[in-house]
Amino acid sequence: MVTGEYGSGKTLLCNYLPTRFPADKYQFVYLGNPFLPASEIVYTLVSLLSRKGGSIEKLPLGKAELVQLFVEIIKRNMQIGKHTVILFDEAHLVEDIKVFEELRVLLNSIDTKLPLTIILLGQTELREKIALLGQFKSRITYHYHIKNLEKNEVGEYIKHRLLVAGHKDGEIFCKFAVEEIYNLTLGLPRLINNLCDVCLMLGMEKSVDKIHKEIVEDAKQEVLL
Repeated sequence: MVTGEYGSGKTLLCNYLPTRFPADKYQFVYLGNPFLPASEIVYTLVSLLSRKGGSIEKLPLGKAELVQLFVEIIKRNMQIGKHTVILFDEAHLVEDIKVFEELRVLLNSIDTKLPLTIILLGQTELREKIALLGQFKSRITYHYHIKNLEKNEVGEYIKHRLLVAGHKDGEIFCKFAVEEIYNLTLGLPRLINNLCDVCLMLGMEKSVDKIHKEIVEDAKQEVLL
């Protein structure tokens, strides 16, 4: 389970993970709709796992048959050397607690030796929901909370993004500007990105080479913080 404040990078992590593992060794599926009713969770997962070149295998409608097919898919992946990973994003928004019960039933249907990982991602209130589900909570092996960036990390984060964007050295924001950005955003990556975007636009309008604290103060008026 991975938790973090809004804008801390959870969905970005979902998009990034599949790029870091070889496709011939891992099958990733992304479940990004937390409002699915519990009755559709198993069908949706089997549908996602059954996609072949854009097409979908004909699926049974019965619950028992779907669970059995889910198990067979996991076994088939193991036989060809693949680890199955399910990424369940925005899980804190799940309203029907039975959704988690459906996931627990699926896990109980799988031999613990089979290579299957389910990663729940959501805001901090996800921890509170899971805490109330004793049996499901006991199936969670790891919990990682994404913290906001520390004050001394914000400058390096901004520099890295500028370098990735193609800037020659990433040195555009002065020290006091970076400190003000941290004070305004408390190190939350999405807010840092939004504020820096506005700072760069204002800097371009003013034809300056460096972003100073005064520009950050002007930019905060344009960003909802």
